[in-house]
Amino acid sequence: MPEEYSLLLVDDEPNILSALRRLLRREGYRLHMASSGDEALEILAREHVDIVLADGRMAGMSGTELLKKVKARYPDTVRMVLTGYTDVGELVAAINEGEAYRFILKPWNDEELKLTIRHALERHRLEKENQQLVAKVTKQNEEFKLLNAGLEAAVERKTRELQIHNRILLLAQEVLDQLPIAVIGVDDTGTIVQANSRGLETALLGDGAIGSNMKNCLPEDIQQAVRNTIESGTPQNLEYTEALGESNMFCYPLKRRGGARGAVLISYPLDNPLFEHLHIMLSDDDNETIAE
Repeated sequence: MPEEYSLLLVDDEPNILSALRRLLRREGYRLHMASSGDEALEILAREHVDIVLADGRMAGMSGTELLKKVKARYPDTVRMVLTGYTDVGELVAAINEGEAYRFILKPWNDEELKLTIRHALERHRLEKENQQLVAKVTKQNEEFKLLNAGLEAAVERKTRELQIHNRILLLAQEVLDQLPIAVIGVDDTGTIVQANSRGLETALLGDGAIGSNMKNCLPEDIQQAVRNTIESGTPQNLEYTEALGESNMFCYPLKRRGGARGAVLISYPLDNPLFEHLHIMLSDDDNETIAE
């Protein structure tokens, strides 16, 4: 048995204490001796003790009274009682009031006594480990609750942000749809990523165009204009005849650091001077690209 276990032996008969000490000192325990209940309490006040083994019938404070006080002050300490065959009353009191773990009859059997103590210490060790495990699980559960609450708050916050973002996107789409010009957005991989209703209504695009590659949606000359715009970072201009009539089409780059990230195609009627003025403004040296 490991040396860290400590036993307190209490008996008012010196020969009993001597016999117990001779029997148990070879087991590797730290042994404390007390000849009375008061002396035992003094030792318990200054020393850690795993097991108290007390004679049930002692002068002054009885073993039963001692174990009752040990239970109240040191509830984790294992309590055991030595008793004679005729001390039934003391035995019952020790079990009921002091909650004695075991009782050992006098005269005891040496091997049975050592085995009983070993079992008591093993039970004591398992109970401590269980308490530590319960405390650990309780702490982890509390931490999990806090983490879960934090995650729920983060999800709720992110959901609100996404809802606001979606409302902004819907509003932006509505604004685009109200424009009397066709607007088509293409990213740097050639994917159609945006289009207003006029853009979708033109001969250039079908209903399922958004998300498709421009190779499947746009004529080759417009595809080339988009590629040139993205590669050069400068606007491209071309005339194009669509289902709604002849139009001017301009391709403006969407720039990022290191190059263009895409392009915006804008198509407007040839005979509308307002849009021609708009193109001149957009093509000005100070406004040569559309910001992201």
